Amino acid sequence: MTSLERTAPFVRITAVAGGREALLGHVRSLFDAHACDPAFVSGSIHRSVDEADVVVVHEVWNESREAFGRRLTTAEAFTTHGARAEPFVAKREVTWLESPALWRCDHAS
Repeated sequence: MTSLERTAPFVRITAVAGGREALLGHVRSLFDAHACDPAFVSGSIHRSVDEADVVVVHEVWNESREAFGRRLTTAEAFTTHGARAEPFVAKREVTWLESPALWRCDHAS
């Protein structure tokens, strides 16, 4: 793997009716756990303003899609926090993006 090989899953999650805030709590816990992972570059969580039960998650990882796929089934953060979020997930759509470049402005909070 080169230092520029990144994967960026873009995940659109529809929560069960009334479950969006609980889902968001679990996703936040997952990102808190990711923050300590050396392959984790960044992540963001968004609430849809047009669809009450929709959450969009975007992550960037310094690894291939294949390596990330292995991580999904073995990393404690995914197996623990991901499993806790599942009861609140009605539907999940994943789009895999390549991330050849990343810009970040640390002063924009």
